[in-house]
Amino acid sequence: MEIFRFNHREIIIKNIIESLLNEGTINLNSTIVSFGKGINIMYLAKYLFNKGIKLILVIPDDLENNIINELELYQTDIVKAPTKYGYLELLDLAKDISLEIDNSYVLNFLDINISYKEFIPYLKKINNSFDNIIIPIGSGILIRSIGMYLKISKEINIIGLSIKNNYDFKLSNINNDIMDNFELLDSFDLEYLDKKYPNSIIILGENDENIKI
Repeated sequence: MEIFRFNHREIIIKNIIESLLNEGTINLNSTIVSFGKGINIMYLAKYLFNKGIKLILVIPDDLENNIINELELYQTDIVKAPTKYGYLELLDLAKDISLEIDNSYVLNFLDINISYKEFIPYLKKINNSFDNIIIPIGSGILIRSIGMYLKISKEINIIGLSIKNNYDFKLSNINNDIMDNFELLDSFDLEYLDKKYPNSIIILGENDENIKI
């Protein structure tokens, strides 16, 4: 079993915004409306702040205060949604907000067309000889983009992974079209995963640093 740490998401956020600017989908006077609760929204807020582009973020109302405080440092307008909202409901609310704002654009990281092509240069370094890819469920962008790329390039199993005390069922549903299997574990059991899924690679993102290997 091999471990691959994916640490390029900040670059990918930059590439997505620059692509939207270059193609004229947005401009420096646009308002970006997005949503989420993972590391993507922090990178997005930081980059748009540096570009001088306004950002409205829809977040669940139980998001940690330290994350909210940092978002506000980047002059992000925050709209809180009920804790029970899953990602698709957050997306619907973001779309409703965008309808009321001229020159606005909803940035949906769960849209394959938004993130997929930006991942490809970094994914090419992954050895293509594995039978299984194991990806901890986070914001969804890793499973959707990496899973789509690898399924196009070869026949491979995508296994979503979550620890029970960090499990978001609604979030996992978003990726049912990509995942071949889903594991809900008490702890990150590398020996168990290696035995059940031989010839595997585990892909960890920036917000998975707390997973001890």
